Amino acid sequence: MKNNSILNLDYIYEKNRFNYSFVAIPTKLIIGEEFKELDYGSKLLYGLLLSRVSISFQNREDFVDEATKRVFIKYSYADIAKKLGCSKSSAGKYLMMLEKYGLIEIEKVKSKGWETKIYVKDFSKKLEEDK
Repeated sequence: MKNNSILNLDYIYEKNRFNYSFVAIPTKLIIGEEFKELDYGSKLLYGLLLSRVSISFQNREDFVDEATKRVFIKYSYADIAKKLGCSKSSAGKYLMMLEKYGLIEIEKVKSKGWETKIYVKDFSKKLEEDK
């Protein structure tokens, strides 16, 4: 059978089923009326930020604010742009939209130049309140 698709991809076989990691995006963020003005780039970025939080838990000494015990991530605009395949200005726009909606808090810190800490807020508590 001839394959007319753009990419000529092989099937996923049992031996390589663990080669995939996924970005989880809360359904409420996608279909919730209160998020209808939030663009899909911002929603995708929020899922990507959530996945980075799990990495922060593994490196607790580097990614937990000792004073507040809040988990944070470090993610530059350039890295976000590269991951999402967009410009740095679009990455910044997505971050600002997430902050406007209260899904994240951005803190710029002076150390070896400017560094950005991103506190990803707990979306699950809002979901529980809305039930």
